[in-house]
Amino acid sequence: MHERRCSWHAGWTGSSAWAAAPTEAWGRRAVRDLLTSGTEFNGLICGNDQIGRGALDSLARAGVRVPEDVAVVSHDNWELLATQCTPQLSTVDNRYRELGRMASQALLRMMNGERERGVVTSPCSLVVRESTLGA
Repeated sequence: MHERRCSWHAGWTGSSAWAAAPTEAWGRRAVRDLLTSGTEFNGLICGNDQIGRGALDSLARAGVRVPEDVAVVSHDNWELLATQCTPQLSTVDNRYRELGRMASQALLRMMNGERERGVVTSPCSLVVRESTLGA
């Protein structure tokens, strides 16, 4: 089994990019700052596909091979974005369409006087593409 080292640890404040908007530019800057910090890592988990795409850009510009040197996975499964990256981005599919359907059904039930209680969960899945070793 190939182990991955986590690049994030409590208290790492090497980048002001951590407080910025979650965009491709943010992902590029955060990874550029991480690379120049000297922190050793071989995997990134990005908060969304836009950040993931920016991370891939910075890694490529730095000559870092994905997934051989660093694996990258993100969240959202914005298919148009994730499949147009080089390499294609592995991503967690949070099933937003299904969550929206469930939320609208709950809202309609509440509008009809029904009470909604508890926590509603929906499973997510990993869509493995070229940015991870499992692709």
